[in-house]
Amino acid sequence: QLRLPLSAHILHNHQTIVITTSKAPIKKLRALQKKVRVMILPDRHGRIVWNDLLAVLSKHLITSVLVEGGQQILIQMLAANVAQEWIIIRADKKFNTGLDFIEHPQKFNQKFRWHTSYRYGHDNLEFYYPKKSIGPFIPQKSPSFPLASSIFFR
Repeated sequence: QLRLPLSAHILHNHQTIVITTSKAPIKKLRALQKKVRVMILPDRHGRIVWNDLLAVLSKHLITSVLVEGGQQILIQMLAANVAQEWIIIRADKKFNTGLDFIEHPQKFNQKFRWHTSYRYGHDNLEFYYPKKSIGPFIPQKSPSFPLASSIFFR
């Protein structure tokens, strides 16, 4: 869908890579290509396949990814089992609209365990790691694909 506005500050950074599918509007793709590097990946049902994305990034020596996203993207990451760490930021402020990311807490709790929380200003940062690990994921050797961390604002 490529909803990234052409006025976004991130597009002023020459190191930015925008990744999308062939379903993105051609006019917007051309405008983006004048500003930053754009990569077009195959899709499945209109969505980028996480493992394909991480494999492409690893070929470009990108070994760590921060994903800021909404409920749908993060549920897809959980289903694809590609995240090595979840950092959930919970704000004290309550919103009247929006979606709850952990709509299926059983599925999340089967794979991840709470590690620690910190207070940061008015927000709480919660760190979760895979249940099979003993703490933050630290690879013994270079992984074959980037490690993905998810950050979610709530």
